[in-house]
Amino acid sequence: FYAEAMVDAIIAELVDQTPQDASPKVGGNRTLTDAVMASIKAHIVEYLAGKIDIDDLARLAGISAASFRSSFKAQAGKTPYQFILETRVSRAGRTPGQVRLDS
Repeated sequence: FYAEAMVDAIIAELVDQTPQDASPKVGGNRTLTDAVMASIKAHIVEYLAGKIDIDDLARLAGISAASFRSSFKAQAGKTPYQFILETRVSRAGRTPGQVRLDS
């Protein structure tokens, strides 16, 4: 466990030191770009009925799972798990063809 935490910390530090011209997926402030967030959310919706693994989402974002969790929460205001659960509940409450007027 300690070794994994150290590896995550080292990777997170390396991500912060990526040169600006390399177009990193995560900025120095550890927020996910809008494009990456859109891609992650699209992936979640596409695989909503199945198992969604946080490690897979982190790989899509190009960062460690620990960095992904904190970056996602900073950007979305909720954890990835909360977002997935709320999306599932929201989708379950709709019937086919029903349109939500509040979105």
